[in-house]
Amino acid sequence: MAKPMVTAAAKLALENAWDGLLPIDPREIANGILVSGRADDYYPIHVEAIPDLEYSGEAFFDDARQRFVCRFKSSEYPTRNNFTIAHELGHIILGHVNKGERPRRDTRVRMFSNDSKEVDANQFAAELLMPKKEILTAVDRYDSLDKVARIFQVSSTAMSYRLKNLGLLSVEFA
Repeated sequence: MAKPMVTAAAKLALENAWDGLLPIDPREIANGILVSGRADDYYPIHVEAIPDLEYSGEAFFDDARQRFVCRFKSSEYPTRNNFTIAHELGHIILGHVNKGERPRRDTRVRMFSNDSKEVDANQFAAELLMPKKEILTAVDRYDSLDKVARIFQVSSTAMSYRLKNLGLLSVEFA
């Protein structure tokens, strides 16, 4: 079940940093916002592509440079990278990553998780990359899930889950 707080955070990020064009580039969103720390300080977010990263992504606060960092394994498929960046951005915006803490790393590829922070970050990524209003327009215009996924530059699997969560797809996508 979608959490309203996560939905609101994704909408706010889009309102503040999205140019209104599809596909949504999570790097541009990250570059266009500042995130508050524990006090009244605001910090930028830097996105780093690392081809040989051990895991799909990680998010942390870089104390030396005073900024949040999203790293992703750039050797993976571009659609996977978009979701990973948006997911890691979600961890930062939702407050799962703070100054002085260890990096939050996604070390296992899982479709489902019992970790509420991972579930929230997945929801944030889906709502950021595939906003409801734009999905409804695309679904009305195109009759192919794969075509809609390409427009949003996400995987067909990610699009399938998003459409199911919006109540627009009731059968398992194969």
